[in-house]
Amino acid sequence: MFQGLLLPNASELSPETFGSSSLLFWLFYIGSFAICVLAAMVIFDFGQSIISLFFAFLLNALIILVVLVLPDLLGIVQPSGVLLQPSVTFVFDALIPVSLFIDLAGTIAGSAIAERLF
Repeated sequence: MFQGLLLPNASELSPETFGSSSLLFWLFYIGSFAICVLAAMVIFDFGQSIISLFFAFLLNALIILVVLVLPDLLGIVQPSGVLLQPSVTFVFDALIPVSLFIDLAGTIAGSAIAERLF
């Protein structure tokens, strides 16, 4: 996200608009799915896997939000409070629609595979 690859509503933009190919989006989401599958297989408990997914998502959103609002918190940007609303909107637009569902599907798939194999 900090490199500009996961812009909100990026599916509406052409890859030439922000200087990247759509292959990077697919690689990111495939990698995210694979990590969730492996994590759920290692945890080997469906309930704990789902809880850890949502805890990781909340922690991820909090870290990204703090980094985006940090110039405002340090008083670098005037007037104060100008970055809070756009930062909150950016974090939720970038994380919620696609990434959450892909990671949730990966966690469910990983738990199913772990139950089947072990």
